[in-house]
This record gives sequence, structure tokens and C-alpha cells, in this order.
Amino acid sequence: MQKYLENHWRKFNFGIDIFGLDLRSLAVLRIGLALIIMTDLISRGQDINAYYTEAELLSRETLAQEFFAPWYWLSQLINDHLIVQVFLLLLSFLSALSLLVGYRTRIAIIATWFLNIFVQHQNNTSIFAGDDILQGILLLTMFLPLGCAYSMDSALNSSIKPLPKQVISGATVIFIVQLIFIYTWSALYRTTSEFWWTNEDAVYYFLDLHQYVTELEHFLLGFPLSILQIFTLAALIIKWIGPLIILIPFRTSFFRCVAIISFIVLHIGFELSFSIGLLSYLSIVYWLTLIPTKVWDWGSKLIRKQPQQGLTIYYDADCGFCKKVVYLIRTFLILPGTPLLIAQSNESIYADMLEKNSWVVVDWQENRHYKFEAICYVVSLSPILYFLESILRWQPIMNGGTKFYQMIASNRKVAGNFTRPFKFRPLTAKTSLPVNIIALSLMFLYYCLIIDALHDYPTLFSSTIINVAPLLQLCCP
Repeated sequence: MQKYLENHWRKFNFGIDIFGLDLRSLAVLRIGLALIIMTDLISRGQDINAYYTEAELLSRETLAQEFFAPWYWLSQLINDHLIVQVFLLLLSFLSALSLLVGYRTRIAIIATWFLNIFVQHQNNTSIFAGDDILQGILLLTMFLPLGCAYSMDSALNSSIKPLPKQVISGATVIFIVQLIFIYTWSALYRTTSEFWWTNEDAVYYFLDLHQYVTELEHFLLGFPLSILQIFTLAALIIKWIGPLIILIPFRTSFFRCVAIISFIVLHIGFELSFSIGLLSYLSIVYWLTLIPTKVWDWGSKLIRKQPQQGLTIYYDADCGFCKKVVYLIRTFLILPGTPLLIAQSNESIYADMLEKNSWVVVDWQENRHYKFEAICYVVSLSPILYFLESILRWQPIMNGGTKFYQMIASNRKVAGNFTRPFKFRPLTAKTSLPVNIIALSLMFLYYCLIIDALHDYPTLFSSTIINVAPLLQLCCP
């Protein structure tokens, strides 16, 4: 059934272009979410006494009576002692770190989502709009293959079948639809608001909200009201038109790029003008997930020059630690396609490996590099981390790195204990039909709950979702 649907979609290329997502773009989503969560946890940790312990501004009893919904009972079970709260934050940080590097990505997403709910609902007064959107995105990403690019999972992929560049599933469709809903519903509300549509004074009134004040906000308030009205109309037009142009069935990559750039600029403007927490950063990461495959392929060709194409890395076949490390290096330095060969397959290379007690890196001019100096050379070819080469070649670091490398090379069995938990496993980007059905059903109920919550727009689904409302509110408040 699923295979038939995929083949059917592929007959109509625009279907994949519109509702498909590139695996590299999904990796950007994973990394962006992890960094946002880790930054948020650090911020919350700075106010841990005020919001999460027995010394908090509001007692746990007051929070339970005034702010906790009946289905938030799980959050109320957590002890408010400082040690317990620090442990919870550290556990959340570690799960986000696992998500960042893409180790056991699916488990990391579930753990991060679950722990994020616990942390946020220790004190509902500290929740902002961005926190709700974050929980909704984390719920959806459970059904997306976030670990198929730029991750430990992809580096240690033992499957001989290559991963596709692009995937389409029920979850990717929901991802696109949710993005459209966020902005079109927002635009619909603002279109019916007298501040936005009748007087076009919304930007002026928002800039006058002093609790969200920034330095740029003071500057913009000095503009004539007519200019601020133009900003209001421009924001409203972008919110109406921007999400819809990604559905255009021709030149889809071009229109996606137009939408991505427009909304990133819009949210940068929001963040510079208002202090609105995670919202702008989440929105930017959300839009970056739509980067089309053509853009990634164009960028790959642009950065893959002769030195990158001529790079070859040799490692010891008898050293499991060495094999895992070179695969991880190739992935995280973004050097796809670099041959990773067994040193024993080349007599000259093998002799050098034994003599130098080192891996062997051969550059495009057939020069050979060894030990820590080889690390510096490989880093210099990375399209993102190349700037670290000058730091690594600084003489004190070079000397220390060389000694550290020699110590590891002389104690490979001991070093192998640290990489033993990281196993080579087959990785797939496909989502099974049952998982697609679960994703579609869960998000359908979630959207019904959202619509039902809007008293001005009652729905016919109230009786249907009343039994699952507590679960969905716990998942996506």
C-alpha cells in the first residue's frame, strides 16, 4: 500500500516537491531544535530557585490550584527540592545533546519531548507561546527521519542501500500543513482585528508594549505613524501569501526559497523589535526545514572542490575504534563521498601506518599526512569548520594534540571502551504505513482540539475528542 502511494506520488513530481522534505533539511531541524532547547534549559537553570524549587515565588499548592489543569498531574508529582530539579534539567540537557549529535535520534526526540513537558509544567507561569509551539513540533518530529543526515546514526549506518535525498510521508504532509496553518490562522485573526485591518496600527501598538522593549523598538517608535502602518500591512501580506506560495506546483524550489527568505527576514525583524522568547528562533528553524533538494545539491557541488574530491582516509582494519572515529569525522566535518579505506589493502600505506603508528590521510596531490597533523588537514577541508585549522595548528595545541594522539594510538583497546556503546546499525528513512496512520490521526485530533479551543469557531468534533483531550493537552498544551 505504502509503496503504491510512493510510486503514485513520484509520477507527479510536484507532489514530492511540495510535500517532501530533504533529509539534510531535517538534520537542520534536529540541530536547530536541540540548540534552542539547550539554550532554553540554561536560561531556566539560572532562575531555578525562583520558578522550580520550594523557594519559588509561587508555592506548589498555589500553582496546582490556580494554574495546573487536571491532566497535569504528572508534573505535580515531581519533587520541588533543588537537587531533584537540577537533576531534571541535566537529564533534559543530555537528551537534547543526544538529539544534537543524532545518537539514537528517535529515542532522543521522545525523551526530549517528554522531559520538556515536565520541565515547562513545573511552573505554568513561565510558559510562553514559543514553548507550546516547541512541544507541538517535537511531537510531530517523532514521525520524521531526523537522524538520516549529519548525525551519529547516519555515520554508523551499516545498510548497503543508500538513503534517498528526499522523503515524503504522512508526517511530512502534516509538517507542511501545520506551517501553513500557523500563519494563515494568524493572518485570519489579524484580518478581522480592527488594529490590523481597519486602522493598520498594530505595529505601533506592539512597539508600545514596554514589557517586550528592545533598543530597536525605541528607534522604530520615532518613525511616522504612516511608515508603521506600512510595516503592519507588509507583515499581514507576507503572512497571507508566504505560506501559500510553497504550494505552487511549478518552480517549487524557487518559490520555497522566496518564502524561506521572506519569513526569516520577517522573524529577524520581530526578534530585533520584540523580546518574545523562543518564538522567532523556532520559526526560523521551521522554515529552514523547507530548504529544497536542488539548493542542497547546488551547495554540495559548490563546496566540493579538487582538494575535497581527492581526499582519501586509511584506517587500521583491526581497530574498531579507528573505524568508528573516521566515519564520524567524515560525517561531522561534512565531507560526504570521501573514501574510507582499510590500510591493509595498500602495501605502501600499511607500511606507513605501522611505522608512524597512525592513520594515513592522502591529499589530492598524493601527499600523506599522519597523526594530529592529519586531523588539522582534514578539518581544513570542512566547508563549515575549516576556520578551526588555524587554532589547531597553534603550536601549543599542536604539541598537546600530537601527544594526545600518540597516547590514544598506543592504547586503542582502552579507547575502544569509550566507543563500544556506539554500534553500526542499519538506518532507513522510510516510515511504515501504521506509523503514518498514527501520525495523521494524532495530529488530526490535535488540530480538532485547537479549533475547539477557539470559542469563536466552534467545531463538530467536541464530543469526539473529549476523551482524548487530557492526553493531547499533556502532549501539546
